[in-house]
Amino acid sequence: MDMRLFLSRIGVLLAVYLVVIGLPVWLVIYYPLDRFGPLLAMAVLATVGPFTYIFFQNKAAERIFKDQRRYQATLIQASAGMGRIKDIRKLLKLIVRIVIRVVKVEHCAIYVLDTPGNKYTLGAMILRRRPVMFPASMLMDSIFIRELTAGRRPLLLADAEKKIRRNSADSQILAKEFSALQGVLVVPAMIGNRLLAFLVLGPRISGQAFRAADIAVFTVVANQAATAIENALFYENMKTTQEQLFKAEKMATIGTMADGLSHQINNRLHAMGFIAGGMLDTLTLRKDLFNSPELKEVEKEFAYALSRLQDNVARGGEIVQGIMKYSRKGDEGQSACDIDRVLSSAWEMAQFKIRSDQMNIVKQYDPILIPKVLGNFTQLQEVFFNLIDNAYDAMIVRKSLAEDPQYRPELAVGVEPDGGLVRIIFSDNGIGISEQDRKKLFTPFFTTKATARKGTGLGLYIIRKIVEDDHSGRVEVESTHMGGTKIILTLTLAKAAK
Repeated sequence: MDMRLFLSRIGVLLAVYLVVIGLPVWLVIYYPLDRFGPLLAMAVLATVGPFTYIFFQNKAAERIFKDQRRYQATLIQASAGMGRIKDIRKLLKLIVRIVIRVVKVEHCAIYVLDTPGNKYTLGAMILRRRPVMFPASMLMDSIFIRELTAGRRPLLLADAEKKIRRNSADSQILAKEFSALQGVLVVPAMIGNRLLAFLVLGPRISGQAFRAADIAVFTVVANQAATAIENALFYENMKTTQEQLFKAEKMATIGTMADGLSHQINNRLHAMGFIAGGMLDTLTLRKDLFNSPELKEVEKEFAYALSRLQDNVARGGEIVQGIMKYSRKGDEGQSACDIDRVLSSAWEMAQFKIRSDQMNIVKQYDPILIPKVLGNFTQLQEVFFNLIDNAYDAMIVRKSLAEDPQYRPELAVGVEPDGGLVRIIFSDNGIGISEQDRKKLFTPFFTTKATARKGTGLGLYIIRKIVEDDHSGRVEVESTHMGGTKIILTLTLAKAAK
């Protein structure tokens, strides 16, 4: 019971019954001969006294809990508008801001279900006083989460501490996990039997304890917040799906156009090649026209320029073929793929963006000795191309920041057989990836590149989808900021698949 409420009840009780008892006693003392008056006063006051006590006690309680009832009404009113917010990040920040402002607690945080990660991640937090180190996540199979889900009701730190008295290992772990959250009250946000999120509330600034009425209000707010969070997550997933479909449709359109475009481009490249070849033949046949030293120099320059033109025409034809291979996803299914051949074809494709003198590709394997992997050649070529492209961009950023003039971008590719699997390791000496960005690397449309024009944020997402979904493989990333990045692809050995 709230101490203020207890004291107010004692005070009202003493005041009322001081009148109920004191007035008849006063009448007896000052009017000793009047027997009827004191008895009548005692009967009336004894009848009216309880009602008077209840009336004044309700008035006192109403005054004491005026602020609490106001913030409870504000919480319910604010939670009703949560469903209109579609952005999950804004919604989580709003929920925490409402609680911290209205309830006036020292700190507040909200954790949201991360199904792929099998955990609950910290979505938003606000600190009003001392700094608090919230855990970044809580595993779904932790005792704390199991207890919160099974109970389906707010959990007080005091209750968790009581359970440790059972002297069981689970009780001790529960109290330890609860204490790590730095809160005194945890409110679950449930959708059916599923724990979608939970709020962690620190102690009140006023020092008052949470009452049963407060906890009931928090439960209502948390359930409304759960519905709003579910809607926001659904909206976000739908938006991502639509963007992916739009992107896929656009890529399909480009792939459909590629045949006609490549035909037109190749025709013009061939024409340019024939013209350059014809002019070279003319120069060879009419050398007698360039007898003077000045004209001989001109003849050499013309010959060099035309030979360069022929080389670039040939290279342009190769690039067009590479684009054709890249735009066609391939329907040949999976077969034994030569890793070196996949890498070489991806590097050829990358030549439309990267000049060979801008970076080194170091093959840390013997092309003759490495085993073949089971896969779709075109899809693996797309994976390798994206890895080369990402590494190049990271190394160019590092080069712009490096003070060492001897720095040269270098991508090393290694191959390591591992039983029935093959590990393909891409290691660059680029800018690396920060801890914060590494957690979101495989999120669709997330990019660390400077502008959306440089990156769509689909590269690593596509890599993971192709390797893990289409090839039952695995993608791992090891990176430190300014320390380069290592990406490890694990694929099935072709012989092992047979």
